Amino acid sequence: MKFIFFLVLTTLAIFACSQPDTPKKRTLDCYIRFDEAQGTVMADASFQETTPEAGKPVEMPGGVFYQNVAMELLPIQGMTYRKEYPAGFMREHTFRWEEAAGKSASFTMRMNPLKEFGFGGDTVWHDRPATLKWKGPGLEKGEALVLIWEQKNAGKTVSMELITIGNDAAIYFPAAKMAQLSPGNWTVYLVRKKLSKSLGNNTGVTCTAELYSRIKAIRVL
Repeated sequence: MKFIFFLVLTTLAIFACSQPDTPKKRTLDCYIRFDEAQGTVMADASFQETTPEAGKPVEMPGGVFYQNVAMELLPIQGMTYRKEYPAGFMREHTFRWEEAAGKSASFTMRMNPLKEFGFGGDTVWHDRPATLKWKGPGLEKGEALVLIWEQKNAGKTVSMELITIGNDAAIYFPAAKMAQLSPGNWTVYLVRKKLSKSLGNNTGVTCTAELYSRIKAIRVL
C-alpha cells in the first residue's frame, strides 16, 4: 500500500507577552495515522515557540505523552516526538505535556471510524454512476475522504478526494467521475482524514488524523 500523508500544518501566530513571568506562547502540530490493514498507530507531535520573527522548535522539559505513554524525541525536521505501536481503532487520541512547572496541558483528537466499505459488489462500470457506502458516521466538518485506486500491472494510480458533509455514510459518483478508471482489475482503499484546531491559553494546536482502510479488490468493466 502506498501511504499518502495529508498532513496539513498551519502556523498560528501568537505573540508572546513581554512579562518575564508569563508562560511562553507555543504552537503544537500533531499527526495521527491509524492503519487498519497493518493494525498500527503512529503519532507525531512538534512544538514551536512563537516569536515576532518566526517559530522556533522547542523541546518540552517534561517530555510529551501520547495516550499516557512517553513519546520518543527525534532530532529530525526540527524536533519531533513520535510514538508508533500495534493497536486497534481508538476514537480518542490524547497528547499531554507541561505548559509550565507542575502545570499539565492536553489536547484530544477524536477520530471517526470507517468500516466495511464497498460499491454493493465487486464490480463497477467506468461509464456508469456508482455509490460508495461504508459503516460508520457520515463526514463531519473538517473531514474529507480520499479513494486511492491502484492498477499495479499497468502502473496506474487514481486519487479521488471528496469533501461532503451529511449524516449519510454514502457518496454518489457520477459516470464522469468513474470514467477516470479504465476497464480491468483494480484495488482501492480509503483514507478518512480530519483536521482540527484549538487555541488554548498558551498553546495553539493544529492536528490531522488519518484512517487508512483495508484494501478491496474491484473489477472495472
